[in-house]
Amino acid sequence: MWSAPRRLPGWNARAPSTGPAGREAFQRLTQLATGWHEVDPSDSIRETAVRFLRVHPLRAADALQLAAAFIAAERRPSSLAVVTLDERLAAAARKEGFVVIEVPSAE
Repeated sequence: MWSAPRRLPGWNARAPSTGPAGREAFQRLTQLATGWHEVDPSDSIRETAVRFLRVHPLRAADALQLAAAFIAAERRPSSLAVVTLDERLAAAARKEGFVVIEVPSAE
């Protein structure tokens, strides 16, 4: 939600210089990009992230990611699910009212 792959070098129809595996990864990322909603930085996201930093033990980037989700959910966190492998971010998201989708570990 917070990342912007279209701003990455090689993000477009031209083939990246990383070989077949890289080309396949970029093709898959291109397919996935049609289904996500990208949230650009704003004052409301920054202000919300500051609030999250005050009440949760988050790193700044995680607070920004959670704030972007909060704004994307139109300040109704129960309307949006969050996927993360970071336990601190997952705990904060739950406390804020998000549904957190559990991802089984690869162990």
